[in-house]
Amino acid sequence: VERTGLHLVCGLVAMAIGIALPWLLQVTWLLWPMLVLLGAVAGGIYTLALVLIGQRFKGQDLVTANASVGLLWGVGSLVGPLVSGAAMDVAPHGLPMALALMAGLFVCCARQSYRRVGKLRAVAE
Repeated sequence: VERTGLHLVCGLVAMAIGIALPWLLQVTWLLWPMLVLLGAVAGGIYTLALVLIGQRFKGQDLVTANASVGLLWGVGSLVGPLVSGAAMDVAPHGLPMALALMAGLFVCCARQSYRRVGKLRAVAE
């Protein structure tokens, strides 16, 4: 499976679950499997990001890129709960909306990466 395409699919699944979460809260038999799937695709996004970094960078650039991902992970761990908490105060379904918006932002970035890889392949052929 092409890595950037799988990265994009993981983002789309996370976004879809975020959008569907208000409805899923009423369907408890489906809620828990979807939350497990959400955790799987979120872990997949992180793991694939590390793989793509290893694929694109070598040597000192790889160390810098990996350190940058670690830094961004830490920033996200600090800012994410603040944004989620503020979103829950704004609207009854603020947390799912925040999840869907952040996943949508990721999907936009992943789509650009997917397009860039496709263009590079077309040039190489």
